Amino acid sequence: MSRARRAAPVTAVAVALIAALGLGAGGCKKHDAKPATRPEPISAAERKRGDDACNAYLARLCACAATRPEMASRCELKQAKKEAIEMLLRIDDDPTATASDVFIAQDQLRMVISKCVEENNALDAEGCP
Repeated sequence: MSRARRAAPVTAVAVALIAALGLGAGGCKKHDAKPATRPEPISAAERKRGDDACNAYLARLCACAATRPEMASRCELKQAKKEAIEMLLRIDDDPTATASDVFIAQDQLRMVISKCVEENNALDAEGCP
């Protein structure tokens, strides 16, 4: 399968992930008020930690999938986490984004990173090295 044909489903999953996270956050958390001022950008250190955490998870998942074919589709689908992180960071970096959009993007970014850590830890129970 060509790289372009594989990227389309991954991109679609990334967009769906961001949409679901955005809808889920609105239903689960009640923010009393929208932030009046734009939050500080995500620090370079936090960006690196998040990137490292998700890359470690994806590398470990895909290495495990190389020996366990039943995990292959999971490896491919979870690549959307990288795209979700990139899109959320673009919002954080966008000087025209509203304070509310930046706040939501930062919240969602931290949730994606947290899931990378949780899912990486869960690979232990699945017998992944």
